[in-house]
Amino acid sequence: MMIIAYILAILIGVVLGLFGAGGSILSFPILVYFMEISPEQASVYSLIVVGISAIAGSIKYIKNKEVDIHVSILFSLPVIISFYLTKQFLLSNIPHNILSIGNYMITKNALIMLLFIIVLSIVIYKIFYTNTISNEKVTKHKNMFSFKYILYSSMVGAIAAAIGAGGGFIIVPALMSIFYLPIKKATGTSLIIISINAIIGSMLNFKFFANEHIIMIILFSIISIIGIFIGAYLHKIILSSALKRYYGYFLLLILISTTITEIYKNYQSIK
Repeated sequence: MMIIAYILAILIGVVLGLFGAGGSILSFPILVYFMEISPEQASVYSLIVVGISAIAGSIKYIKNKEVDIHVSILFSLPVIISFYLTKQFLLSNIPHNILSIGNYMITKNALIMLLFIIVLSIVIYKIFYTNTISNEKVTKHKNMFSFKYILYSSMVGAIAAAIGAGGGFIIVPALMSIFYLPIKKATGTSLIIISINAIIGSMLNFKFFANEHIIMIILFSIISIIGIFIGAYLHKIILSSALKRYYGYFLLLILISTTITEIYKNYQSIK
């Protein structure tokens, strides 16, 4: 099982390098189900692996001039603040059992997963039905710093904290719709933001780190870095229009699998 997990680590890097997102969504279940790591530890290890891989990948994108440093700075600060406040204060004050309807109990985890499904559905809709933005509009909007950008960035941070992922799958569409970045530049910029989020998230949750897992994390990260360079190469040769479509299909696959899993879990709980 561990050998399979290390092989899948390449896939984590490929997806992260290709789309600038999806690393945490893939690495978390791999660590839990194949490495037999507890969910609390897996969430921290996932951030570490994705953070290290994202840093390596962002260097590649910076060299290719596919990173907007200005936008990454404007976007990162509200994301980080809202991520921290949501994680430390809002989520901790929500009770585990929220409402009972007959034999069915609505829990905090169920609401979080419902939020995940709703947000992911909106993101997929925007991916498939948002037109390409002209370069003139990109220049016009990326130099603006308004309340709208702060609000949207803060919402991304809060949602990322609530669903327990790195937020890359939300960040890329947000960069495209808020700052009007083309998908290739949004991917590289997303890796910068993910790197910052992962570093801070790992520091906040370092209490779950176990020394006996150091070698495993190092090997997992190295293999993931190999994958991210493969993903970055594929990203370079694939046309933007096709890349955007593939990204939408990738998110659609996650949405379908998550929805089926949640329906099955809720059906079992009712039985």
